Parts: sequence; C-alpha cells; structure tokens
Amino acid sequence: MSKMSEYAETLYDVLPCDSYEECRDGMSVVWPGITVEIVNNVVHWVRSNPDEAGYNISYIKRGMPGAGESNRLYVINKDDPTFRFSEEQREHFDNGVLMTVKTMNTFAVNQVEMLIAGQVHEAGRVAREALEDLQYQFEGFVRSMRRARRIITEKMNGTS
Repeated sequence: MSKMSEYAETLYDVLPCDSYEECRDGMSVVWPGITVEIVNNVVHWVRSNPDEAGYNISYIKRGMPGAGESNRLYVINKDDPTFRFSEEQREHFDNGVLMTVKTMNTFAVNQVEMLIAGQVHEAGRVAREALEDLQYQFEGFVRSMRRARRIITEKMNGTS
C-alpha cells in the first residue's frame, strides 16, 4: 500500500469537511505534522486514482467556504448505487463543475488566440493546417463550455 493510499484512507475517515485546513486538522490525529499541501496532493491523488482510492472527491468552488457553505469536500463513490446528492452536495458539485468549466473555457479561448498567431508564423502548409484544425477543435470546445456554463448557471438560479 502506497503512502498516498494510506493518506487517502485517513482522508476518507475525516470527510466531509469544509476546507483543506479542516481535512488537515482531522488527519493530523493519525498523521502528526501533515500539511495543507499534503492534503492538496492527497485530494489530487484521489481524483486521479479513484479506483485505487475506492472513492472520489468532487471539485469545489475555489477559495475558503462562504457563509453557510459547509461540508464542501465529501466522498463520491461511483460504485455505490444508493448514493444520492443532498441539496448541499448538489450545490457544491454544481459550483465545482462551473468553476472547472470557466477555467477550461479561459484556457481554450487563450489557446485559440495562440493557434491563430502560430499559424501566421508557421512556414509549412501541413503544420499550418494542423494548427488550424486544432484551432477549430478548441473553438468547438469553447462553444460547449459556454453552453455548459449557461445550463449550470440557469439550473443554479432556478431559471431552467
């Protein structure tokens, strides 16, 4: 068993939590000296290795929890057919998806601009066409992200 999987077992036992700091405080009973950075790495490891960890953790809105936001970090197990989001968990899940969509949209929009600029300076026709094809794919991705953002925002606002 790897160190990360051992940390992940302990994290599982302390969830749900409001923040990485709260996770650290709970995990420090078993792992004295654990840091927020290690907790961050464990959460990343769980998200990247959910089958090995035995569970997953949803992405959440960045920053410290706002007023009334509690239990933002919680266990999600895709293999548990009895699991149902609570209203609070659904809101945290939607906020996490929205944050991810906004971030990826920003990266993709910026990449489109770089691909357009790169085509101008590419001497080879095949390379230019490859950059143009990639540009079109990113533009389609941007449209999908904008649609997802609109749908999630409308759902969260109760207007869908």
